[in-house]
Amino acid sequence: MKNHFKLLALAGLLASCISIELKGITTDYQYLDQEQKARVKKLSTFEAAAPGYVYEITGEELRQELKTKDSSVFGFIVNYCSGGGCLPMSTYQSYAEESGKAMYLMMHTYSNFDYTMDQEPAFPLFAVNAYHYQEVKKRKFRKLFLQDLLKDQYHDSLYHYDTFLFNNDSLVKVQNYIIED
Repeated sequence: MKNHFKLLALAGLLASCISIELKGITTDYQYLDQEQKARVKKLSTFEAAAPGYVYEITGEELRQELKTKDSSVFGFIVNYCSGGGCLPMSTYQSYAEESGKAMYLMMHTYSNFDYTMDQEPAFPLFAVNAYHYQEVKKRKFRKLFLQDLLKDQYHDSLYHYDTFLFNNDSLVKVQNYIIED
């Protein structure tokens, strides 16, 4: 019993010395430095949103903006990923120009913030205003955002998609990637 206590005390001591950062579970805002935080703003109006910044928005704010657009695409992006849906910012810009759709890209979290921002996107980026939803866990604030955005069109199966195409504020299609063959 005495040996078990010593091992438990040693394990506790070692655990207190080790710091583990699990990124991608929350907003990851706490990992941004001051320069990065200066590029994250609360949205005042979509017209005032400028390239080089990330604007925190709610689903309701985006839905109101979509009402003013004939055709738009909204997509969640991951800062630095290696999958088939991970494309350079310039590709998204070209797609928006060629398709004539209004483009709204939202960072899943702030993890690897510089990877995306160093590409100097030619359009503003967005992030969920987790404070509005009083939730910092990505899984929860994403669901609340989508419920807010889609209202009566929301159902749980939509949570797993990253791209939503709209005519005005009516959802017309969901897909896994913004650009699909």
